[in-house]
Amino acid sequence: SGKSAAVSFDSTAISIDDVCAIAFELQRATDEHAIKHVFAAYKKQLDLTDSEQKLYDALVPILEKHRAATVKAILKGATVTFAALDAELQAALLPTMVEQVIEQATMLAEEIGPDFDPADMATAASAWASSYTYDLVQGITDRTRQVVQKAVEQYGRTPGMTREQLEALLRPAFGNARAESIAVTEVTRSAAAGVREYQELLAVSGIAMERRWNTNHDDKTCAICGPLGGKLESEWAERFPDGPPGHPRCRCFVTLKVKK
Repeated sequence: SGKSAAVSFDSTAISIDDVCAIAFELQRATDEHAIKHVFAAYKKQLDLTDSEQKLYDALVPILEKHRAATVKAILKGATVTFAALDAELQAALLPTMVEQVIEQATMLAEEIGPDFDPADMATAASAWASSYTYDLVQGITDRTRQVVQKAVEQYGRTPGMTREQLEALLRPAFGNARAESIAVTEVTRSAAAGVREYQELLAVSGIAMERRWNTNHDDKTCAICGPLGGKLESEWAERFPDGPPGHPRCRCFVTLKVKK
């Protein structure tokens, strides 16, 4: 009807990360075709890689534990706290992300040629992961808090709400879909960080490289990342300065091209 597509969007069936991403992308949609593509990007469940599975397996029990604690607190009328969740998520995410950065940079060194001191890469990877995971966990917790606050409000307004109904309200923040979304997204981000760290090491040696955005070229390629496929960083760095992911569950990746 010529009106804005930036309508409110909410869901208790998918992860809160996907809800936020869909709501954001709807603001950018300009026609019916674009709106359909926004939802198509989040439609399919993924088969996890070994790295994604490892992180997923670490996240599921943490989210399950805090889901149970949150339900118990709400039923008792107690305050829900998030400090322990923050600490446990940080402990689960940090080693996997450091490992991915080093693994990606090492693979590039074997392919391209110039090597590096493993200690230098480990230091750089740890510094990046420590800084990034702090902000990541804060973001995860903020979105979790939104879901919990809504659940508390609905529980208070709905006499007779069962435990099962309350758990359903909390599922987007604590369910397996959330663990999967975080695992896939952050493994993608860590791999991109590994490329960027290696690119910076090469720059110190006077070798200038450009990052190229690559999609998987499969049926999950979405309207967000599809147009970026094959483009050099000058064409996407303003919007995605760190490279992929372009959205939750994104599996795009970057490669390097010699510039100078």
